[in-house]
Amino acid sequence: MLQIKDKNKQVELISQALTNYLYTYGPINNIFQKYNISLTDQINFTKHISNRIAGLLMLYLTSNYNR
Repeated sequence: MLQIKDKNKQVELISQALTNYLYTYGPINNIFQKYNISLTDQINFTKHISNRIAGLLMLYLTSNYNR
């Protein structure tokens, strides 16, 4: 059985893939263009979303359903 430590890489990969799937090719691009959001801000936004998804996945892996 894998330890949580070993799953960290998988969580990171999954969260990045989900973020790309949800935000890169969706309506978020229209919002970025409409409001002239800089590339730096777009990257920061994507990192933030990826970290939030990773946090949810880690809570799931540790069976911490209350949080």
